[in-house]
Amino acid sequence: MIKKKKTPLVKKIPQVKKRILVVDDEAPLAEMIAEYCEALGFRAKSLTSGEHMMEEVKAFSPDLITMDLSMPGMSGLEAIRILRGAPETKHIPILIISAVADNPDAVRDVLKQCEGILKKPLRIKTMKERIESIL
Repeated sequence: MIKKKKTPLVKKIPQVKKRILVVDDEAPLAEMIAEYCEALGFRAKSLTSGEHMMEEVKAFSPDLITMDLSMPGMSGLEAIRILRGAPETKHIPILIISAVADNPDAVRDVLKQCEGILKKPLRIKTMKERIESIL
């Protein structure tokens, strides 16, 4: 008797990992956030400036961007305005992670365009909960 191999009616579809782009001029912090996101099961990449952000966004196709506001060169505020002004990136959720959260007047207009703000020093549990609620 020949046994037939059973073929499942529905094949399992491999789960695609969500992508997070971390933008912060403090390289150790950016790398730590990216590593933590990887540990949570996301694909993550870190950048230390906003200058090359648009090229990286196009290449990496993030599902979420975390953004520091106070960076040399292109500030996070300027980077967010650019992201929101471009049709191909205006839909990407942005989570601000910045010490500038102490001054809500400085970020009030930008905050309306983002999914939230986390104050530095960062609490990992709070960041995890916020990222999971966005994605």
